[in-house]
Parts: sequence; C-alpha cells; structure tokens
Amino acid sequence: MKKKILILISFVFLLFPVLLQFGVLAKTNDNISLLLEQQESSDMENVRYILTMQNVDSLSDITNISADLFLYKYGETAKKTSYDIKKVYESVSGTNGKSKEDNTYYAVLTLTNVKTNFDGYTLTCQMNVTTNDNRLESNPISYTINETIDNSKIISMDASAVPSLEAAGVKYYDFNGKEEDVFRVLADNGFNYIRVRVWNDPYYTDSNGIKHGYGGGNCDIENCLAIGRRANKYGMKLLVDFQYSDFWTDPGKQKLPKAWAGYSDSQITSAISAFTTESLNYLKNNGIEVGMVQVGNETNDTLCGHSGDSTMEAICNFFNAGSAAVRSVYPNALVAVHFANPSNTSTYNWYAAQLSKYNVDYDVFGSSYYPYWHGTMENMATLLSNIASTYNKKIMLLETSYANCELEGTEANSDGYGNTVYTKEYVEEKYGSSADLGYPFTVEGQANQMLELFEKVFTNIKNGIGVSYWEGTWISVNKTSSSSISEKVSANSPYWEEYGCGWRSSYATSYDSTTYPTEETGGCVIENEAFFDENGNPYESLKAFKTIRDTNYSSTTTTGEIQNGDFETLDSEGYVDFSYFGIDMAEGGTYSSSTKASRSSSHSLNFYGESANTCNFTISQNVSGIDGNYTFSGYVMGGAYTNSTIKAYVTINGETTYGDNVYMTGWSDSSSGFVEASVTFTVSSSDTVYVGIMVNCPDAGAWGYLDDLTLTKNSTQTVELHNGDFETGDYSNWTINCTDSTSLGVVTDSYMKNNTTNFLKFYQSGSSSEFSIFQDVSGISGSYTLSFMVEGMEVSTYTIYAYVTINGTTSHTETITSLTDWDNWITKSMTFNVSSTDTVIVGIYLKTTSSGAWGGIDNITLTAN
Repeated sequence: MKKKILILISFVFLLFPVLLQFGVLAKTNDNISLLLEQQESSDMENVRYILTMQNVDSLSDITNISADLFLYKYGETAKKTSYDIKKVYESVSGTNGKSKEDNTYYAVLTLTNVKTNFDGYTLTCQMNVTTNDNRLESNPISYTINETIDNSKIISMDASAVPSLEAAGVKYYDFNGKEEDVFRVLADNGFNYIRVRVWNDPYYTDSNGIKHGYGGGNCDIENCLAIGRRANKYGMKLLVDFQYSDFWTDPGKQKLPKAWAGYSDSQITSAISAFTTESLNYLKNNGIEVGMVQVGNETNDTLCGHSGDSTMEAICNFFNAGSAAVRSVYPNALVAVHFANPSNTSTYNWYAAQLSKYNVDYDVFGSSYYPYWHGTMENMATLLSNIASTYNKKIMLLETSYANCELEGTEANSDGYGNTVYTKEYVEEKYGSSADLGYPFTVEGQANQMLELFEKVFTNIKNGIGVSYWEGTWISVNKTSSSSISEKVSANSPYWEEYGCGWRSSYATSYDSTTYPTEETGGCVIENEAFFDENGNPYESLKAFKTIRDTNYSSTTTTGEIQNGDFETLDSEGYVDFSYFGIDMAEGGTYSSSTKASRSSSHSLNFYGESANTCNFTISQNVSGIDGNYTFSGYVMGGAYTNSTIKAYVTINGETTYGDNVYMTGWSDSSSGFVEASVTFTVSSSDTVYVGIMVNCPDAGAWGYLDDLTLTKNSTQTVELHNGDFETGDYSNWTINCTDSTSLGVVTDSYMKNNTTNFLKFYQSGSSSEFSIFQDVSGISGSYTLSFMVEGMEVSTYTIYAYVTINGTTSHTETITSLTDWDNWITKSMTFNVSSTDTVIVGIYLKTTSSGAWGGIDNITLTAN
C-alpha cells in the first residue's frame, strides 16, 4: 500500500505553499479514462481529491499531471493556481479508498484548513494528464464553503439554451465590454442558482445513425452536466428540471419519451425512478452540486401522457418515484413540484390537496408566474401563502419573465421569427384581464418588475424562498443585419437546425407533430425578455438581481429617494410631517401642508410671507452616502414675482452650488403650472451632502407651493464599443476597409511609457495607405462624445480623424495631419446627438502618402454626456 497523502497544501489568503513528494511519472494510452472525486471532512477543514486513471498501459511516457485550483467568491475577483503532481499510486487508503487494480493508478491532492481560510468561497478543482500525444482533462469538481453566506434567498436563472447558442457563435460580455463566461456574469450580478431543463432523448436519429437535435437547446443530461460545471465554478447550485419527455412540456403537452411508448403506469413509475437515479448519479459522479430537483414541469394534472383529474393518483405515483430517486442520490437537495396558472385559485388548491391525499413527498410547491397570463401579484401571493400555511411547504416561483422593449405591431424581432409578447397593448388585447402589466416594456420596467416580484415573494408569501427567471440568456443568433424578415430567417435557420438554438428544429416533427403557434416554430421568441442584447451585452436591468441579494448595492438605474419629497407623509394630527427636512424660515413667514395645488397627489408645501422680505426660506435634506452623478429637483408654483429668487442647491462638504433661477407664473390647478428648479452634481460616498430649495420672494404677501422633491442618479456610463481598447488581442469586433498595402495587427510595445496595453498597429508598406475601422452603434439616443488616441511616424502627410455617420451623413473630429513619433499619443474627440431610430456608424479614418508610415490607434470610446 502506498502512502495515503500525495500533496499537502496549507491555505493562506492568496498564497498556496505546496509540499510535494516526488516519484515516477505514469504513461497512458489513448484509451485512458479520468475520474476525479472529492472527499471532505465533516467540518470542511480538509478536502481530498482522488483522480482515478484507468486503462494505463505503462509508466514511462506521461509528461505531466497537474491540478488546477480555482477560487470564486461573490463580489470578489476570481483566483486560480496550478500545481504539478510528481507521483502516482497503485492504491489509496482511507475512507472510500481505492484498491489496487490492473492498469489503474491514482493521483491524490489533500487541502487543509480550507474552511478556516476560505469560508464563503467556491473551490473548484480539475486535474489534467498530459502524455506525449494528448492532454486529458478530468471532470471539474466544485464545492461552496458557505457557512457565512446567506443563500436563503434563491435567485435563479434558467439558462438551458446557452451551450447551443454558444456553439452557434453567440458570445456574452460583462458590463465592461469584456467577453466573459455568461455564468460568471450571472454570478457576479447576484444569481446563486441555475435552472436547467432535462429531456430524456431530444434527438432524431437518421438512417446513418447521426443524431439531429429537436431544438430548444437540445437539453439532454450532457447539456445539464456542461451547465452544472460552469454554474458550480462560480458558486451557483444547479436546479435540475426533469420534464420526463423528449421535448417541451407544459399544461398543454406532456408527451411520453420515445423509449417509454406503450408503457403501463407501473412501468412508467419504474422508468421515472431509473431515469432520475441514473441522471443524478451521473451528475454526482462528475462532482456537480445540486440544490433542488423538479419532478415534472408545469404538470397541471398532466404528466407522461396522462391528462385529467382522474389520473392524479398515477401522476402522484410518478412524482413519488422521482422524489425517492432524488432523496437517494442528493439527500440534501430540495424536491419541487411545478404547476402553472396561479390565476386559477380553485384549481391550484385542488392540486395541493391531491398531493396531500396521495402522500407525495416534496419540499417546494413551485409555480410559474408570467404577468402576461397569470393574473395579479396579489392574487398569486395570497394563493401561494395559503398553500404554504395549509401544507407547511416552501414556495418558489420556478418561471417568470418580463419584456425589456416593445416590438412594433406583431413584427419579428432580430431573428425574423415572431415573439411571445410585443407591446403592452398587444398583450392586454390578446389576454385581457389575465394581464397584470404594472411597468412599461423597457429595460427599467423589466428591472422594476423583478424588484417588486422578488419583494412580494420574500415578504408577502409565507415560506417564499425564491424566483427563477426563465431563459434570460436566450438571445437570437442574429447572423445578419438585414431588415428583411425573409433574409433574417434565411440567415438564422441553418444555425437553428444544426445547433438546436431555436425554439424547435424541423427534426422535432418526427417526435411531436403537434401544430405549434407561429412564434413556437423557430427562432428565439423571447429575445425581448432577455437580460442581454442581440450582441450579448448585458442590460442594466440585470443589476436588479444584485440589488435583491445585496441590500448595500444600489443599482445605477434607480432613483434616489428624498424622504417625504411629495409631502404625502402626515403627522399624528393629519398635517404634513416636516421632520424629514431642515427648514430655515424668515421671521413672519409661514409654511404648512396643503391639499390644494399639488402636482400629482393630495399634498404639497404651501409658503406665505406676511410682510416684505418674510417669504425667505430654505428647505433641505441630508443625503450623504450616495455615489455618482445626480440631479436634485423640485417644482414650484405661485405668484408671478419678477424680483424673486428660487433655486435648487447642493452643499457638498460645506460648499454650496446653485442651479438656475426659476420664476413662478401665477396660480394654476394643474401640474403644468409648476416650474422645475434643479441642480446636477457629482459626489462620492464619503462626502457630506445636503440638497435643498432656496426661496426668496421679497414682496409682502408673497405665496406659493412646493412639491415633488426628487433625487435621481444619472447614467454616465460609457457606451460599450466592443473592444475599443483592443484588449482582446484582435480587432474582430471592428469592420475594416483597408488597402492591400496596409498591415494591421494588435500588439503591445513593452518599451512604451505612455501606453503599456494593447493597441491597433498599422504599417504602410507601399507608396500610400488608406483605411477605416468602424462599428454600428444604432439604437442609442441622446448626446455622445466619440474619442480616440493615435501615435506614429513623424511625417506631415496624414489625414486622420474619428467620424460619425448618422443616416448617411458624416461629420468628424478635427483632422490630424502630422504625428510626432513613437509613444507620442494625440487625443481627439467630437460630440453629436442622435435618436434611437437613427442608423449610427462610428469609426476612425486614416490616410497617408508616405512610404513605410507606421503608428498605433487605441482607446476608442463613446460616452453618453
């Protein structure tokens, strides 16, 4: 028996000292198989990984065995380190030890003091075996050490289609414009669960034995495993959604898998048990951390070909078969059942009663809630709270979504196929009273819908544990910029067929010949409900989930609150409560609440000066702790005094800045009679900040009303020009128009002092050179500044500028005609205004007539003003 421990690693923060025992390396043939397993002590202080290497012929040709360790913690930068392993064993002792077998060897890695030093982190390990011919990677294993992490709130995203989308060429980016693993982006923005649907066999096998996916992500257990590995790596648990079918299931379709055709009820029960057990063991043996398992998807008295109230006993037996399998493989995972349409209270209560009647073993009563179809939040919350109270079950919304934009009429979105929802009017007309659309179909509306829904679940639903957004990562492949519907479909269809990244492929008809609605026959259908645009860039609404998980995080899209800024909070005697404000009123002046002359509600502040110079006051509030660029504003209406001074102001660390003076125009009983006073400023969280309104009306008897004091955080983010700093190492995000004699490439010049990062290098090998690089940024609106940097060979034969083309009309920055040698960077910029309907191209143009001219371009930015 060989030694028990190969490697001992003592953890200290950001430092992994390693003690190695050296020995003989192993050789493997091409049939080697690797299996990495994890064992941990009960207190999680020690973790041991055992890599089993089977089918090893001899011990002479392995060039390397290594372990990669990856640490991730929500809100922190990920860390990675690697270690070479210098020795293998023929057997390993200890718990679940490995006995000696022919052609089998073991590598062992033991980590100590894990919990002490890395509480709250997710630890991922993967081992690699390199031979003379191959490099083999083991399965990765992830474990979250979460003693101090509050995961009681489940914030989940169904991202089942991601692998098929990426196979078709889709890329995702973070909020800095950097290409990133979308699961990292989700984890960084508050998600702690990933939901994945699992179909039994979503493939058509042709006469040559080649499989063709039905579409919808081709969601088999391999897809689930691939997603589980990536989700676990970033600290997110897996929510496995077994649908017990080969394709889509919902209340209208619950088709038996092909392999179970003709099965009796008892055979289906056994098949569910076997399939669930086998699938979960496959995940467990590959180190996947599973937090919850659904046994069925939207099973409104329908499951596995059974439909109708009279079949509930059989359906409940199916549930129990799946539940028992979950308990046997993942005993700590929650078991969920899942129904749809909570607007039907009596039906939901009947479902819950049937589950109790037939003793179904489950933890979570799950529901879909789509505000387009499922009634009001209040009805849903009341219904599910009653079920939680009656049956002592946890409650979770397993599916929801909301639109981030409106589509004109019923026209297709970016992929040429119809969508589930279009405008609010469309939804209200089609679904009538079932629709509960409290927010506009905008990015901000999408965020606010989620914030309210999560608040409802966690505060108004008894035992409410979380919400799972449905496929917020599913966007169209978008292989053409053409506006033609037929051209969009033609460009996208081959990708839907080959990679299964559309709603359904033509091969699905072989299994389910049901006539689907038009929007369910191809394309994405929900890209206007995603949290990423068609290019994979995240919308600001994605940050709403970060707000839900971290109460100290403030989304940049929200409006700061002035306490009682609308003067609607009353004191015990029914008057406006002014205790929120500091009010400095001149002697003889008065202020009070008023039920008249309010802008949008029932109260405003009324001010009056009894004699000359007594209507002179300030009203202010402390808003310290905010960070960023803000606008404070208030509305006034009153006597038309030409000698008055009325201004909004901000005092930052004792220094006061005033906005423009505004003048009241006389009595009005409508909002339009009020004028706005405002001031814009930038502060940091460490500043002491007061905002207020100053009023000075020197006339005797001066009067007026003040209402709706608000503090709004302004968006000052940079519009993400993809790879405008060329840090990806290439310029693939840019369109290039270039003469043959110009050579372009992305380089880093380590000798530069003024720019040590990547930049776009150009070199002119002929007698002249002319090129432009540009990107389409259509869809933006407002005022923007385009800027860039350039350096190069000291000659005066250049024509260089940044330009913008709006609907075919071009304007540009000041033209650069001379560069001043290596590392002497020149910056130029320009400002322009556009609307969201404009076609907008931004780019850089360069021309030179000097042979051998060279230089670099960098930091092309587009910033909202």
